[in-house]
Amino acid sequence: MLHRVELPSFLIDAGELLQHVSRVVYRGSPLYYGRAVLLEAFNQPHNLPPAEFAKLADKSRQQIYKDILARRLLALNVGPRGQKLPDWQLDPVKQQLTQTVLQEVEGIDHWTIYRALSEPLEGLGGRSPVDAVTHGTIDDVAEAVFNVLGVQVH
Repeated sequence: MLHRVELPSFLIDAGELLQHVSRVVYRGSPLYYGRAVLLEAFNQPHNLPPAEFAKLADKSRQQIYKDILARRLLALNVGPRGQKLPDWQLDPVKQQLTQTVLQEVEGIDHWTIYRALSEPLEGLGGRSPVDAVTHGTIDDVAEAVFNVLGVQVH
């Protein structure tokens, strides 16, 4: 049974741009390829199911779901496959960066936020925001993420 999933535009673009270099087998349309790229990212070992994340965070699954709903944790969703949470949120500083971004960018899908947090940025010396952030740089790194997302924060 196939389930239709709305893909963020960056994944469709990624399908068009990366169809010749990815490990994913390309089978036709950029939309199909975009979904394959999304699934590949979803299944990365650093993206954890809620139960595993809860155990590592020493919280109940119920609390993890409450934190997702309250935009304190970033969760990725691919239809019937459920949710996964990037393990970087187990680090208090990286979780604070993620929460800062989530609180300010309502209306932007979680996949776009995930990409903005996890892909290298020139302004951060080629490091991703989650790799570059320290306790003293949360606001500056968050500002770099907001710039990538095209969001102005007062």
